[in-house]
Amino acid sequence: MESIWNHFAKQHPVVMSQFGNSPAFNIRSLGGGITYLKISSIDSNLRQQLESHMNEIVHSKGLIIDLRNNGGGNSAPGSWFAQHFYSKPTTALERRPSANVPWIPEILQPLLPRISVPTAVLINGEDWSSAEMFIAQLEAAPNVKTFGSRTMGADGNPVFYPVMNGVEVKISSWQERVTSTGLPIEQFGITPEKEVQESYTDFLKELSLSYDNKGSAQYDDVLQKANVWVRSKIQSSD
Repeated sequence: MESIWNHFAKQHPVVMSQFGNSPAFNIRSLGGGITYLKISSIDSNLRQQLESHMNEIVHSKGLIIDLRNNGGGNSAPGSWFAQHFYSKPTTALERRPSANVPWIPEILQPLLPRISVPTAVLINGEDWSSAEMFIAQLEAAPNVKTFGSRTMGADGNPVFYPVMNGVEVKISSWQERVTSTGLPIEQFGITPEKEVQESYTDFLKELSLSYDNKGSAQYDDVLQKANVWVRSKIQSSD
């Protein structure tokens, strides 16, 4: 099933071209001690951007990390950030270069300062490549819950091979699987713990509206569900 974002992009390419100039990283407060992080791509500047806000992130009461419509990039900053969610070495992913060799665990080593607050991660069908790796590394943490819809299922570091007359094929250069489920990311994607279907009508409204003074979008069902969950976890721990 085609995602709402992809459908809109095909119908309105001029409007969507404006989103290409939006920042890859954005941070704001949603009120009540909840910090919202929007990460649209995983570029080489992400670690520096996160480090500059780490004090704010660590001292939040709750986090919402919005990874929707993230096409990936450099996997290293995502892995580095995910390591702050763990208190002991943890394997979230396993990798192998071909089907004829054993799986190799990718171990996340804990880093300080630790992020232990309730954290919601928002995902959808336009997440692929290293964004899916990042999601898998985050969702294995005990304080993280994913919301939204299944990711694309295309994280295999594709390599282009020429065939003939300028035609190329794209083939994954490795396989990865999620340790907790044993399922490969390629073709399967990552299914959120809490599935929330996006409404196309609400999606269109959301594009035309600014955020209210609390930073939460009135028509963003996924964000709203995540916000409710984070606030409930905060209240239960008070």
